[in-house]
Amino acid sequence: MEKCEVHFWDDVGVPEEERQTLPHTKGTSAVCFILTSTIVIHTLDILGAVYVNIFSCKSFDPEVAAEFTSKRFKAASCKKTFIERTL
Repeated sequence: MEKCEVHFWDDVGVPEEERQTLPHTKGTSAVCFILTSTIVIHTLDILGAVYVNIFSCKSFDPEVAAEFTSKRFKAASCKKTFIERTL
């Protein structure tokens, strides 16, 4: 997989009165475009949760992806769902 571009959205630089304060909205979102694929991340700071969606046209081992993601975010637990696309 070849990384192409990354975009982040969060409250950095946003006036305090406009910042997100609800548990299900306060955090960072990011999209990493990869050649023919994407990785989307949503963090929920107050809840201590991270949601990661990996879409790829290229085959990959979902167990390796889950393990890497768990280690990267120092997860105490990990729930994963793998949906295999058929042609």
